[in-house]
Amino acid sequence: MGHAYTVWHWSTLLQRSVNPVAFSERYFSSLPWETMAVGGKGVSHYRKGDRLGSPTAVYPFFNAADDDPDLLVHLLRNPVGRDDILCNNGDLEGTVRPVSGQDHIVVVGFLDALNKGTGRSQRLWLMDLMEEFPEAKIHVYGAASISASFGMGQYSVDFDPREEASHGKIMLPNGHPRSRPDDLPDEATKWMSMFDMKRDDLDRDPALRCVYNMRSALWAGSYYKDEVNILFRKSGRKTSDEKVRLSEKEYHRQIKNSRPIVIPLTKRVKVRPGDKLHCNHCSLQLSCKVYREGMVCTLPNSEGKRLAQMFGTRDAEGVIDGMSQLLQMQANRLQGALEVEEDNAEGLDPEVSKEIKNTFENAKTLAQLLNPALKGGPKVVNNVSSGNTANTLVVDGATTNQMIGAIVRSFEQQGIPRSQITPDMLNNAMQAVAAKKAIQA
Repeated sequence: MGHAYTVWHWSTLLQRSVNPVAFSERYFSSLPWETMAVGGKGVSHYRKGDRLGSPTAVYPFFNAADDDPDLLVHLLRNPVGRDDILCNNGDLEGTVRPVSGQDHIVVVGFLDALNKGTGRSQRLWLMDLMEEFPEAKIHVYGAASISASFGMGQYSVDFDPREEASHGKIMLPNGHPRSRPDDLPDEATKWMSMFDMKRDDLDRDPALRCVYNMRSALWAGSYYKDEVNILFRKSGRKTSDEKVRLSEKEYHRQIKNSRPIVIPLTKRVKVRPGDKLHCNHCSLQLSCKVYREGMVCTLPNSEGKRLAQMFGTRDAEGVIDGMSQLLQMQANRLQGALEVEEDNAEGLDPEVSKEIKNTFENAKTLAQLLNPALKGGPKVVNNVSSGNTANTLVVDGATTNQMIGAIVRSFEQQGIPRSQITPDMLNNAMQAVAAKKAIQA
């Protein structure tokens, strides 16, 4: 495949008596190979022509499971390649001594899985740090999935394609959760044939599954965040068995020269409530060329595309974080506007009503991003207390007007006239939507 980049852990190299430089030169001698050896004292980076004791660079390693978060901030703020004392410390072995002027890279490992709350929090934190320190590059060691590898904005990643292959699973290049080939729906076969592989062959051959996972990762490394016209093979073509696979160079050339995506869906499908927002929960997933796990939708005229443009990212976690901050600002503005409206005693202000609708609409979108169950039609509000707290949160899948009406009716059913519904009461109901609903979801 022309890919000669490998990553080892020093403990594995020592246990097996493997010299990573000699290994790469033996198996990739005709290629400009690179290899890294990861350890607690540093990450040695070798390129073709290096010797074991003289790496191109030695990067600091941050263990996300054990190290203090402040350490990562310190490492990103202070490039070790500019530390003359450290780079010239003769007491350190060459395999752990930074090289003066080396690239400012920090390797981060042992992150929690994305399906855990802590894993999502860690990724959001890394994204914030990458924005705060744009001159630094983060390499993620041991990424567990395609979406975690290529959807979070890090400089580079490594992962083991053999682990999932040995358990009978493949990793689709769009980030779809790893699965056994025979467990995937028929729509997924297109994502197998794009690498000239068939479901039955992948089911039977673990070595082929490993190759497929490698090709998926290489494709995702180039196109995961892009809307590219994926080159699916036409179904029913009789010459498919004899067709010679395109070279990597020709494949990339065809993608770059292909027309923009005009028809993003590979077959006619029925759109369901809640689709075209969060790719993870969309029923169109494997029929959609722009589906990417962990991303918001970018189909034309979709709510997801509006959000991606608003926040400048397709990453769903980034969008959710942005929506949460936006809702907090809107709630604060609304509280002030309601207080001004009450002080003026001139009746309802149309601008305040508009702000209420906008805030409710964004709250509903945030709740749907967090909880895919909130897709359907109107559901009833159970109760909103007349005290300073909202017991039950606003209508799950209703329109903005239905939600506003439900809150007002709930207050009235408790004997509170509309004229006595105070700004604090409305604001607390808004806070319930913006905060408690998000937490529940």
